Amino acid sequence: MTISFVKMHGLGNDFVVIDDRQGQIDFRRHAAFIADRHFGIGCDQILVLRHGTAVEHRMAIYNSDGSEAEMCGNGIRAFAQYLWTRGLAAHGDLPIETAAGVITVTADGPNDIRVNMGVPTLGLDAIGAAHARFSATQKQAGADIRVGAWPYAKAEAAFAVSLGNPHLVIFTVAGENVALAETGPALERDPAFPARVNVEFVAPLGPQTFDVRVWERGAGATLACGTGAAAAGAAIVASGRASGPLTIRLPGGDLVVEWDGRGPLWLIGPATETYFGRLNLAASEAWRRAHYV
Repeated sequence: MTISFVKMHGLGNDFVVIDDRQGQIDFRRHAAFIADRHFGIGCDQILVLRHGTAVEHRMAIYNSDGSEAEMCGNGIRAFAQYLWTRGLAAHGDLPIETAAGVITVTADGPNDIRVNMGVPTLGLDAIGAAHARFSATQKQAGADIRVGAWPYAKAEAAFAVSLGNPHLVIFTVAGENVALAETGPALERDPAFPARVNVEFVAPLGPQTFDVRVWERGAGATLACGTGAAAAGAAIVASGRASGPLTIRLPGGDLVVEWDGRGPLWLIGPATETYFGRLNLAASEAWRRAHYV
């Protein structure tokens, strides 16, 4: 089978977008090949257009390891741009169904796209954490949930945040060098998080500017992460460190987070299409044999 695809990115967090409204492709089988930067196309996640049940369009998200993600803040901006560019949706408020619910996206000027990320929820219950791993105080919503055995850098506090997918937001000392490749996977798969977790290391750069490094569940270190930036922003506001609008500085560029601490959180940033092409999935089977998958 030969399929069409579009390559897009949000601040370097890159995606392969595929229209599979006919339901012909087994993405759990082919995701690792498509995401392979040497043998396939290369991406952090695959965004799949499907028919929605609550609204017209649904975005399914497959990580590079073949697992599914509930929501992706950079991905949904790219997905909206994909729909608008191809005339599949009218410009204006665009509702998109995800595994985290229906998310509304709209253009915010000539280059940026604004996403209503919904109301963040904080606390261990919000991310399905294993309560036995935490103290009674930590089980309270918004409490610092640091665990002494966790392999992280000098941490000031840690918070559990959900934006439809689970996040562990860790505040570090400004200038602290975080060994993301070691700490990220260890925390993602810590027994405290049965469904695994996205990890964000946050350090202040100014009164309303914060440096964020992200380890994405199922994808690894990425240049940017929309839900990670939103989770960091929610933890910043909820912990009283700053009020919005916040500039979240990621390796791939800046995102803006606006949250009043009560209503929906807004994420603002760009989405870029880089190229399109066709992919022969027969190559995927050869790749699987060569990699003993």
